Amino acid sequence: MPLLAILLSVGVFAVQDPQDACADVGGQLEMTSCYADVRDRAKAEQGVILSRINRALDALPADHGVEPREAKRAFSEAQSHWNAFATADCGAGEALFGDGGAFALDSLDCEITHLEDRNRQLRDFESRYLGR
Repeated sequence: MPLLAILLSVGVFAVQDPQDACADVGGQLEMTSCYADVRDRAKAEQGVILSRINRALDALPADHGVEPREAKRAFSEAQSHWNAFATADCGAGEALFGDGGAFALDSLDCEITHLEDRNRQLRDFESRYLGR
């Protein structure tokens, strides 16, 4: 098991609400860096979950009506569409308010919110369809 997966599984990189995780950070630059760290942990968690799901889909037998290749194709397409949606959704806020100064936190918060929501969805998918 890769080190990142181990650390995520024991909560070392557990994602937190950026307002809580960054509450004691002073200054705009430090706050932005802290939010970016929270976002990066959420992205890392998503990578681990996606790897687990893809490995499980690869291991499905092609019997009893199960179509693992089609499931993997559809799952990959859904993730690609989710990535495009999250990028566009957060990009809309940047276009309206700019990506510098105080609005950098808003953009990062948007990314974090989408990542955490998707990570919950992915864990639910994994539990519901793959028995994990």
